[in-house]
Amino acid sequence: MALHHADRAAHAAADGLLTVANDADANDQWTRGISTSAEQVRGLIEQIAGRMKEVSAGTEDYAAAAQEIA
Repeated sequence: MALHHADRAAHAAADGLLTVANDADANDQWTRGISTSAEQVRGLIEQIAGRMKEVSAGTEDYAAAAQEIA
């Protein structure tokens, strides 16, 4: 009888560890997905910042030209 209980406990422990391992894998995949998304957002922000600098430079050139005309 005690051997049967020990066997059940061992199986339950193995099942629990398998669940923990699967959850850790799922968490790792989720974390990697978040990291990839963050990198993509960073890239988009850098592109937006670059475009804003271009717009700013163009606006300055336009203002300087308008001042010369006036």
